[in-house]
Amino acid sequence: MRMHQAADLDQVSASVSGAASGDASAETPASVSTLALARSVEIRSDEDYRIASGALTQILERFDQIDAKRKSWTGPLNKVLREINATFRQALGPLEEAGGVLRGKLEAYALEREQARVNAAVTGAIIPAPAEAPGLTVRVVRAFRIKDPDLVPRQFCSPDPEKIQAHLNNGGLEAIRGVEFFDATESRSKRK
Repeated sequence: MRMHQAADLDQVSASVSGAASGDASAETPASVSTLALARSVEIRSDEDYRIASGALTQILERFDQIDAKRKSWTGPLNKVLREINATFRQALGPLEEAGGVLRGKLEAYALEREQARVNAAVTGAIIPAPAEAPGLTVRVVRAFRIKDPDLVPRQFCSPDPEKIQAHLNNGGLEAIRGVEFFDATESRSKRK
């Protein structure tokens, strides 16, 4: 291990353990410094790996301490916000539902009128579009519903990453055409 690497890792540890105030703005320089030091570290030996792992544990512990302080400030605010929202939800809920009911009826009427206009165009009859309503715009758009997934052409299908990962997690070793399997890393860190 290069000597300055050990010094950098020691600086990361010192930066993290030295930042112990409860003021969030006072924590920021130490956090930014820790990030810069972490970015500069290169892990090239088992000793570097061991030291960096210890530094990571300290970083995560400091994160938890600062986040606990943040939550001690935001927790009471969030409680009041939940109470306010619950109070207004009693009045807003029925109005939101009423708006949804009327919107659905307006959309159904507009769709019915559009279908009548299309059908009438075949015979040469003219049916005007629905009347304009102040503050409301309803337009007919093309939509779809899948009735039989097996009949949908391949170009309209997408691979399902969750199913592919489940296949791997369940020990699936056989190849899937068009999919590359490779080793990747994943880490979990424990706080002391």
